[in-house]
Amino acid sequence: MANRNRNEGHNWEREIVRRINTFEHIFPPVGTSRELSRDFDDNKIDIVTRKILQMEKFGLVIQAKSSTVTQQYPKLLNEVKTGMEVVGLEKTVTVVFHKQTEKSGTKFMHRDDFACLFLDDFMEIYTEYRKYKKGFELLDNNIAPASIPQDIHQELNKLDL
Repeated sequence: MANRNRNEGHNWEREIVRRINTFEHIFPPVGTSRELSRDFDDNKIDIVTRKILQMEKFGLVIQAKSSTVTQQYPKLLNEVKTGMEVVGLEKTVTVVFHKQTEKSGTKFMHRDDFACLFLDDFMEIYTEYRKYKKGFELLDNNIAPASIPQDIHQELNKLDL
């Protein structure tokens, strides 16, 4: 059972990496800490940027969990926060990505995926999101598309804006 659990955890980490890397125009490339940085791996940080110096630019510190049970989120978040301090990261958001499964007979079935973070981090992210959304609505309602330079228009299209 231990090998199945370890393999499932590693597969979940790789899935997170794949998902994040599909947004290459937004995030720097990432990989697992097992493959890229023993220091980060030892400090409960599972997903790291391929160039470690870009971690603060990435803005997230991720601990990945795949299990059938609800995780002890406060404990996990605080362990990762301590790990951030050990490796010298300051301006990042701590997140636990939890893939919840359930046992059905002899198989484990995917149930749902969750992201858990500190409330202050969520409020900061959501407030920034709302500010940018409001700002883009103002621009969209008051600037003619023809007046936007072509290169900026292309970059905005890459971002689906």
